[in-house]
Amino acid sequence: MEINIFPEQPSSNEVPSGQETNLSHPEIQIHQLPCSINYNGKAKIENYFVVNALDVKTNQNMYASMDMNQPNLGSIEPLYETFFRGRRLIGKRVMLDDKHEGCIFKESSYTSNKPNPLANGEIEETRSWETSHKFHSFMVWEHDTVPLPSNNRLLNSLDWLEIANVVHEPTSPDS
Repeated sequence: MEINIFPEQPSSNEVPSGQETNLSHPEIQIHQLPCSINYNGKAKIENYFVVNALDVKTNQNMYASMDMNQPNLGSIEPLYETFFRGRRLIGKRVMLDDKHEGCIFKESSYTSNKPNPLANGEIEETRSWETSHKFHSFMVWEHDTVPLPSNNRLLNSLDWLEIANVVHEPTSPDS
């Protein structure tokens, strides 16, 4: 099974500053869609999945319509719009911090010649994974609404990264 999630090569201006691309693990764009697609492979998305940045006024209206307590609407994250199979999607780019890096893995499995004593002498199958691509940001999309931790499980899970960092920080005996 090969995992290809929009495997398009970014242009040089799409790679975040300070992030180098490795020729053996190229940087790619990742899109998390709010739907399930029964297909796994490459697609010519550059012709059909066109992403447009929302203008500042529309961006502010999207946040304001959600009754969010935004003291300064000038500091909100930029939003993007696209259409997928006729449905409007609103998205935003999520940047991973310097401590984390996203990876796309390609599964490779092979059969070992060594019998497994716990499986009645049957040949044991071993699975291994290889990194095929890396990413430092990704796009999160929702149907007609701003993606937020309250309505998107992926964004909600990213909050746990911060909590885990705090919990596992070394502490001194004096504190």
